Amino acid sequence: MKYLKDYKLFLEEDEFEITDTDQPDVKVAKGELNNVQSQLAYYKQNKTKIDELYKKDALLPQSNPEVLQTELNKIIGIKEKINPFLAEYSSVVGYKYRLNKLQDKDNQKAIEMSDFRKRLGLATTPDSITSLTAKINDIQIEQGKIKKELQDNMGKLPELEKQHNETIKKTEEDLKNWIEKIQ
Repeated sequence: MKYLKDYKLFLEEDEFEITDTDQPDVKVAKGELNNVQSQLAYYKQNKTKIDELYKKDALLPQSNPEVLQTELNKIIGIKEKINPFLAEYSSVVGYKYRLNKLQDKDNQKAIEMSDFRKRLGLATTPDSITSLTAKINDIQIEQGKIKKELQDNMGKLPELEKQHNETIKKTEEDLKNWIEKIQ
């Protein structure tokens, strides 16, 4: 009998039909269950689109936040039709994207620093030495700010990813429990 129930769960897992004979609370529960199932299925189908969108934007020499947000809205949804799972995933991927941009900026500053240090070694006039030293100091200050921001935020990323994965896992477990209760 246990296996028949599991098979019944498998058959009904696609969508729960709301009938006229259902109690009002069962109708609401089935509607909510169908809604969460469709949101979770849509999330699983479209989360790679968000990854691809951020990767595509990262490859552009000059990113355009408005275009990125417009494309995200097409995937996630707008206002009442926002998929909460995709919205949360988008914030995690966006956070990772911003950290990667900061890391790229830090690498660029390191290259600039190396270039100015080479120029300083070749400089002969006091004015050029003073100018290059000032530029090196400015770059060091900027690089220090970038490194501090990276250090402050790098620890948050694994926690955000973990929370998101736990949310998805908990929702899937809740769905299974709801299916059992409805039957």
